[in-house]
Amino acid sequence: MGGEEVMVAPVTAQSATRRRVVFPTGVWIDYNHPEKSPVAGLSESVVDAPIEEIPMFVRSGSFIPQAMYPMDNVGDYDPSRYTVLYYPRGDGESRYTMYDDDRMSSESLRDGEYALIDFAGKVDGRHAAVRVVQSGYYEGMPDERELTFVLPGINSGDVASVKLDGKACAVGKSEEGYATFVMRLRGDTPAVADITLRR
Repeated sequence: MGGEEVMVAPVTAQSATRRRVVFPTGVWIDYNHPEKSPVAGLSESVVDAPIEEIPMFVRSGSFIPQAMYPMDNVGDYDPSRYTVLYYPRGDGESRYTMYDDDRMSSESLRDGEYALIDFAGKVDGRHAAVRVVQSGYYEGMPDERELTFVLPGINSGDVASVKLDGKACAVGKSEEGYATFVMRLRGDTPAVADITLRR
């Protein structure tokens, strides 16, 4: 398990191309093939594990921030923009807190020179609400953060609408065809997205 959100299930026997997976409580989405039907927790299943792919599963409602651009070293890291994978399946609530600092000082936590970005999600039928707010400060922290949300396994045509802070927002498409939208985070002002799915 990677925290409570991600479960990695590598094969442990030579030449094996399948393995048995026991799923904890929750609803689980195949990270590599998110278009597949989710798997209910407290169950077990035999999953494919081809040599080129490690089986991974993400708990429904998870937020997974990523830096989706080339980096040669940590100096290329840009804290003003993230891609956030979000998995709204089934009903329920979820939370995730991301830590950020200047990546230079080893005393940031002790000195209180850091920021926290809190993600909260709630899914109810065809509707999902996302609230993001940041707190804290460090020298050099970006004035604005651009968060590109990607909904793996949910095609852009499956999204009826997205509203950001009550205003209609454009729904884009990732290279895989998954729905995307962009949220901007400024200071400690919360940003809220309301997502309506067609199914």
